[in-house]
Amino acid sequence: MEAVFWLVLLAGVAFWLLVPRKAQAKSKTKSKRYRTSGAVLFGINEVFAPSAANATIIQEEQRESRKAVPSPEDKIL
Repeated sequence: MEAVFWLVLLAGVAFWLLVPRKAQAKSKTKSKRYRTSGAVLFGINEVFAPSAANATIIQEEQRESRKAVPSPEDKIL
């Protein structure tokens, strides 16, 4: 019974966060409306699928990492 309460509460909070309000829908862009939903989904993903959350972190680090650029003097092999 207690689990049902928490599931209903979680669904209510998710609905409240993900459904745009009419006033906000006119004034904000799509990226601004759904900015918090990514953080909420990442938190849920980290709790229920830790390996997927770790993989997401590794992919983000690889995307932001610096890549070596060869100098003009280097010959292409």
